[in-house]
Amino acid sequence: MVLCKESAGDYMGDSVEPAFAAGLLDRVETDHELCAEVRLEPTTGHTPGHVSVRIVSKGEQALITGDFIHSPCQMARPHWCTTADSDQKAAESTRRQMLTQLATEQTLVIGTHFPGSTAGRVIRDGEAWRFETDG
Repeated sequence: MVLCKESAGDYMGDSVEPAFAAGLLDRVETDHELCAEVRLEPTTGHTPGHVSVRIVSKGEQALITGDFIHSPCQMARPHWCTTADSDQKAAESTRRQMLTQLATEQTLVIGTHFPGSTAGRVIRDGEAWRFETDG
């Protein structure tokens, strides 16, 4: 957490802890199922306990990335890490694993930090991947 605190401020102290103190949040496991259609999926490497959100409905799937990938550039270069990745080796490994899985499944990907069109599909492109959107 120190790395994130230094780079992003004390978001735990000013945003998260007051919500816990007010009884507004529950701690859950990294693979928690919110309902039959929505569950958390561990995506390690960025911060301890990092998760993405998987949505499954009527035979279709979507994944809200969270911070395991910050830009479609990292699809072409999954070894590019951010300074906020607490375990860069694990972050790269997670990106490679998730990109392979997402391209195979044809899951709709919703990039939390992607510029421009944030929803699209991961396509295998040789030894790397690329992001395709409808717009």
